[in-house]
Amino acid sequence: MEKGEAMAEKVTLTIDGKKITADASMTILEAARQNGINIPALCYDPLLAPLENCRLCIVSIEGEEQFKASCGTLVKEGMNVVTNSDEIKATRKLLLDMLLDDHYGDCVPPCQQTCPAHIDIQGYIALIREGQYLEAVKLIKERNPMPATIGRVCPHTCEFACRRNLVDEALAINPLKRFASDVERKSGTRILPTVPEESGKKVAIIGGGPAGLSAAYYLRSLGHGATIFESLDKLGGMLRYGIPEYRLPKAILDWEIDGILSLGVEVHTGKKWGKDFTIEDLKKQGFDAIFIGIGAWAVRKLGVEGEDLDGVISGVTFLKDVAAGKDVKVADRVAIIGGGNVAIDAARTCLRMGAKEVTIVYRRSRKEMPANPEEIDAAEHEGIKMHFLAAPVKLHGENGKLKKLEFVRMELGEPDASGRRRPIPIEGSETMIDVDQLITAIGQFPDLLTPEEDKYMEKLGITRWKTFEADPDTMYTGKEGIFVGGDIYHGPLTVITALADGRKAAYAIDKYFKGEDLKPPKEEFNISRGSFETIDKSIFEGIPKQERQKMSELEVAERVKTFAEVELGLTEEQALEEAKRCLLCGCGAAYDCQFRKLLTEYEVESREQTKPRVDYNFLEELNTSEFIVVDPNKCIRCQRCVTVCTYYECVGAIDFTDWPTVNEKCIACGLCLDICPTGALLEKIEGRVVDRIRWDEIRGVCTHCACGCSLIFQTKGNRIMWVKGNDKDAFDRNYTCKQGRFRSFDYLWKKDRLENPMIRKGKRLTKVEWDAALDWIVENLQKIQEKRVKDGFAVIGSTAFSNEANYLLQRFARNVLETNNIDAVGLNSYSDVVDMLGESLGVYGMPQPLSSVE
Repeated sequence: MEKGEAMAEKVTLTIDGKKITADASMTILEAARQNGINIPALCYDPLLAPLENCRLCIVSIEGEEQFKASCGTLVKEGMNVVTNSDEIKATRKLLLDMLLDDHYGDCVPPCQQTCPAHIDIQGYIALIREGQYLEAVKLIKERNPMPATIGRVCPHTCEFACRRNLVDEALAINPLKRFASDVERKSGTRILPTVPEESGKKVAIIGGGPAGLSAAYYLRSLGHGATIFESLDKLGGMLRYGIPEYRLPKAILDWEIDGILSLGVEVHTGKKWGKDFTIEDLKKQGFDAIFIGIGAWAVRKLGVEGEDLDGVISGVTFLKDVAAGKDVKVADRVAIIGGGNVAIDAARTCLRMGAKEVTIVYRRSRKEMPANPEEIDAAEHEGIKMHFLAAPVKLHGENGKLKKLEFVRMELGEPDASGRRRPIPIEGSETMIDVDQLITAIGQFPDLLTPEEDKYMEKLGITRWKTFEADPDTMYTGKEGIFVGGDIYHGPLTVITALADGRKAAYAIDKYFKGEDLKPPKEEFNISRGSFETIDKSIFEGIPKQERQKMSELEVAERVKTFAEVELGLTEEQALEEAKRCLLCGCGAAYDCQFRKLLTEYEVESREQTKPRVDYNFLEELNTSEFIVVDPNKCIRCQRCVTVCTYYECVGAIDFTDWPTVNEKCIACGLCLDICPTGALLEKIEGRVVDRIRWDEIRGVCTHCACGCSLIFQTKGNRIMWVKGNDKDAFDRNYTCKQGRFRSFDYLWKKDRLENPMIRKGKRLTKVEWDAALDWIVENLQKIQEKRVKDGFAVIGSTAFSNEANYLLQRFARNVLETNNIDAVGLNSYSDVVDMLGESLGVYGMPQPLSSVE
């Protein structure tokens, strides 16, 4: 204690049954947080006097009839405080619900909500837009371990939910995923998780398809042993044996599988469950948990006369035999029954194998076909015929061989359980067509074992759809460490669903080993601006149309003769343009929004809010600041921004009525951005609101001037993306200036900036090593010295230099070059310095694109 300093008066009080000592000058909230007791608040900040606007910090004080705001109530001797009674929690939940009444936006974009794996789609598209392709892959692999594969075969339900559909066309989400993953594959670098120390636990995985591979990937990332038992010769399941080469080249599938196996996954192929081993056998081998993901390989029969004729085969068997390299023959005239992806894949495969006429017969209309729309289009472009509203009734043959297909015309009635209109036969409309081969593709289901094949089947719950019963959040059957996933649980669904199941199961198995509750963390709160039907359409009126980037394809005449991949992917230029089309539906503050965290904690129900408080067309008029984006629709009126600007910064740059507006007095310190508890105030980078990404944070010091203010650099990969003020206990109390926050690091955001020294040789700039560049500098400085030109040197310190670098530069100038012609440009913005150099020297000496200095 300094001489003359008075000792602060202390008081003793009880908070939630815990006796604590605090300075008498402290509020209840301050005393509680100092002692590790968290009281929620949205309007409180240590920089500010108590505002008591949100009232979320209410507590109960013994002897008081009403709740008190803890942020504005001083502690007293003997005070007994309760912060979390059921009544207080219910009141806080009600207050939070009321704050939502005017809140309008999307915490999570609809694309991510629709994705079965809940991949952060907006995030990885933002990283692609920033040129951070490997970081995009890293983000995707947090929830999808096989992006190169999925980027080719996913039905992309996310694109159907994309709000860009209300402007022109959906964002090319799946092609962008494929682009990033192809960059990884061609880069020579694999993006894989770090395997932690071995846990000593082992998991047997029955089935080496997408569900099993995903489970293995995430189990290894958690440190658990993973051993796959696969009945076929190679891993991949339906990815290998059900999807043709022209859609999914097996070299790409193998590359992704090799990456998963490199994590330390053991594999036993040619081992069939029920024949080569049972669950009891696996338990005896010491496996601590079992994951079953064997897929849906059994096929549904047509149930018509003549189905056993020679020339009739199931689509699953046909595609499997082709993929396995068997000697498969196709006839001249082939008919395929069905409208799903198996039917389309079989039809296009037949064409490539020499069939002269291929016809798809489907009992509903084209609109109801469950196959991917682009696959249907591709089949039609390749000349495959389609008979819609037609159902087979009989197969005719001669000498045991198929000769004709008889079908009946259908009409659509009321929707059935699938939501599609039920086909109804039209009496007397029977039609015959000549066919030499018929491929059935009307549905698949899991081929479950009988208790005779594995007695453990008696313990597992089976649904009426012949799938396993399990918890949808954990994939746990509830039986002795047995988990399931993929088609064995859902019935035939999508690859991305199977991958998601494998991941869910892996994390649940990890909790199972630790003896924890298997349920995943509670789902985060989400507010939505509405569906296509309910959303306010005026939001999209001013958005300019921009054509979707299309992947190039092999020409039809060429591709029908080969199994080469048809879709060739986006170029880098196309990917960057396409990524710019994203409408940024998800809130840029979603990952650190204090409001959302409390809504989640107090289990406020997610909701749709379809009417904005402020018309979106007004926002452009409102947002005149160069650095700050204001969204009144997300403001909860806590008034932290106007208070900190008025009374802490003493600037008065924020006017506040029902929401904040930034006026001409703004000094761009950025403190309002850091103090806002929602997404009402966000950073503007190069004209766009900051991206919704989980940034990596590096704490450092501003190098702009000698103050050395504390900063937090928001980074991804090797790039600083944006800057914000550091912790409030830093000496500068979270303060930053315009130069440090918005100007000094601008050049780091430029994707095409110079990163290596270059020397002009003749008329061309040539990249050289640093040693060569330094030798060149010394050589030319010596030439100037030899001429003894008076005041022949002038030295300018760069805005990119640290304080230490500028100090060394001036020492070099005075002691070596013997000149006092020294200046630093720290007081000028980066762009101003560039302009000065351009006007003075005719070239730009700061880090710039090559085109600007050539």
